[in-house]
Amino acid sequence: MSSSLTAILRNDSRRLETALGLDAGSARIEVQCLLQAALQVNRAWLLTHPEMLPDGDQFARYSSLFERRMNGEPVAYILGSREFYGLDFKVSPATLIPRPETELLVDRALQCIPQQGVFRVLDLGTGSGAIALSIAHARANAEVVAVDASPGALKVATLNLQHHNLGNVRLLRSDWYAGLQGERFDLIVSNPPYIAESDTHLAQGDLRYEPHGALASGTDGLDDIRRIVAQAQAHLNPGGSLLLEHGYDQAEQVRALLQQAGFAAVFSARDLAGIERVSGGSWSAAQDETSILDTLHRPLRDLRISVTDRCNLRCTYCMPREMFDRHHVFLPRAELLSFEEIVRLARSFVGMGVQKIRLTGGEPLLRRGIEHLVASLAGLRTAQGRPVEIAMTTNGVLLGEKAQALRDAGLTRITVSLDSLNDETFRRISDSDVPVQKVLDGIAAAQRAGFAPVKVNMVVQRGVNDHEVMAMAEHFRGSGIVLRFIEYMDVGNSNGWRLDEVVTARQILEQIASRHAIQPIDPDYPGEVAERWRYADGGGEIGVIAAITQAFCHSCTRARLSTDGKLYTCLFASNGLDLRAPLRQGVTDQTLSKLIEECWQQRNDRYSQLRHAAAEATTFQKIEMSYIGG
Repeated sequence: MSSSLTAILRNDSRRLETALGLDAGSARIEVQCLLQAALQVNRAWLLTHPEMLPDGDQFARYSSLFERRMNGEPVAYILGSREFYGLDFKVSPATLIPRPETELLVDRALQCIPQQGVFRVLDLGTGSGAIALSIAHARANAEVVAVDASPGALKVATLNLQHHNLGNVRLLRSDWYAGLQGERFDLIVSNPPYIAESDTHLAQGDLRYEPHGALASGTDGLDDIRRIVAQAQAHLNPGGSLLLEHGYDQAEQVRALLQQAGFAAVFSARDLAGIERVSGGSWSAAQDETSILDTLHRPLRDLRISVTDRCNLRCTYCMPREMFDRHHVFLPRAELLSFEEIVRLARSFVGMGVQKIRLTGGEPLLRRGIEHLVASLAGLRTAQGRPVEIAMTTNGVLLGEKAQALRDAGLTRITVSLDSLNDETFRRISDSDVPVQKVLDGIAAAQRAGFAPVKVNMVVQRGVNDHEVMAMAEHFRGSGIVLRFIEYMDVGNSNGWRLDEVVTARQILEQIASRHAIQPIDPDYPGEVAERWRYADGGGEIGVIAAITQAFCHSCTRARLSTDGKLYTCLFASNGLDLRAPLRQGVTDQTLSKLIEECWQQRNDRYSQLRHAAAEATTFQKIEMSYIGG
């Protein structure tokens, strides 16, 4: 007598768990898929007929399929198909089985492709064609070329192309780029082999049945990625991008390969499990003629200018009063760069690729006539004729009086530092008598002036203000303001930083997610330090800056100009290059640019990545944040 569907699901799921080491949820789904195929029904029917008794033929078909799975054969090969990116794809042992994590590669590819206009895409090692066809299905304007060296894989890809009836895909047999002489593309994507030859996982689970050549690549798994990266430039149009899927622990190595090959805006993207799964970068002939690269192939794109070392607050993590009391000697006015000197230096930086300037301090609004400096900087143009983005970070105390003038002068974006909504906590952190409402009024004034979105930064310190994370999140939720939580950092030498006072970005996100569903968002621009998240219900956006637990040195494109004209290439630097002296000695703009270029080209800073590896990393003297800007 045959068993009911409920009994089959229960018993055979347990057998799969035991035999193949699957988790309970995966085992149950696999048994459901096999039952659907044997009974030729959909999942909804299966779930609504739990007591149905399969007849003899149905049970025999199911038993045959189940035994193949018990022997280790993947369900996708047993059934001959797998769903990917909302489409159904035929698969065979000649191709890899499309996996959910690879959908991230398609997501990132689609972000690169405009909705209109011809855009050429190359998919290297297409296999079943899942990546190429998913892209072509979502972007009818894309011309997609999909290559593979395996005749068996191309046969499967051809069947999938015919099934989905897409006219914007061309399949080609080629060993990576070998058959593409002279062809160039706007985007190259690949999910290449990336497992080390000696990896024991190759002899386990589903991997035993998948084509070895599509899985393994050399002693460290990176041989094919090296080849793809090294030859990509010959097949990319200026401004084109390369996107690569890789192993869970290979992101840093892949970024390094991209940087060494001259790619700019190198980044890694995380999948839904938080794993860096896709890395990429952009290429333009010599990275456009204005760009300069440091020793780690990072371009100079951002300049932070500290316009004053003074502040009207004494925040404990930045300018603690015991160090910056009434006896502290601030820089005399004559030692500060004048507005004319700042603009002249900024022009040199823009000539070498800087696209964004942020004014900081101390507190920049303490610098008299700051709106006039903003107006002068707003007139700068890149080599391509684009305006330079001018931003500012402020504590917001004087913002209510200045917001409209700053906006009228050409300030593009504004960020306000605010660490608490509670007056007692705020006064304790800022060591001042300023009420929180004064800062909130400044934020409101910025919104009225047309800054959108205003960003608010909260430095979270354990035992100080970590109990207010949810209060801050709830206050700014739905307001149009982007709240960003910053891990307490070891900047300078005066704040007595300790690792046990750090509340991690992950802990902050978990706290918010316990009350509101949140979803990851892609960066606004390459090299953005904030990890972005949105409320699933449309309540707005938050961000986390994980400078301690998730170093982002690999994509740092920032230079910093101190109040008295010294160039620093890292927030945690101890020495800077004096540009004020040659400036006041009357050197030419060409000489100034040469000094900046040589300094950047020698740059190898990656303090945050080395923080835990080098014992001396937390003991050497670092410049104070109030002097260099945040």
